[in-house]
Amino acid sequence: MVSLGNVLAYYFCFARLPRKGRILDAGCGSGLFSFVASGAGRGKRADMELIGVDVFLPYLKQALGYDHRIQCSVYSLPFRDKQIDAVVSVEVLEHLTKEQGFTFLNEVERVCRGIVALSTPIGFKSRHESDDNPWMKHRSSWSPQELKNMGYSVRFLPDFAKKGWFFLPFAVIWRLRIPRVAATIIAFKHIK
Repeated sequence: MVSLGNVLAYYFCFARLPRKGRILDAGCGSGLFSFVASGAGRGKRADMELIGVDVFLPYLKQALGYDHRIQCSVYSLPFRDKQIDAVVSVEVLEHLTKEQGFTFLNEVERVCRGIVALSTPIGFKSRHESDDNPWMKHRSSWSPQELKNMGYSVRFLPDFAKKGWFFLPFAVIWRLRIPRVAATIIAFKHIK
């Protein structure tokens, strides 16, 4: 299910990514990122090689717009060290157990030689499997501090379901990093 929060998260993550090189969408689902990348780049992504990976084959088959689609687990990526210029992963971390999540973060940092951009909800949001996809269930929650402790720079997106969020300008929530009125963590880490 695509939400306004997911679309915005992809745009904010995309804004931090390079406009050329190998870009990995880890947990690509049905391929929203490829549309965001094409739209934000106004269709000019000739210098970007988009790679989508997902464990759930029915979603992967729907993920059009990628140069390569690979069925695999996000915590066991089939790439050599430092082979990817940037990694984006929107709303994936919470679908893994904590142990799998730490393994996943280590994996994306292992394969990346540029920037990792990811998003995850603040706090635990109960969600069960849907579309016959057992991976849709939420299994963990991640705090901004946990990601900061791992070297990520953290920002927030507002809670669009919460009444009154619009009284605070979006830029204030993003810039001042106000988690009380936020629903989503956007985190970035430069890998050397």
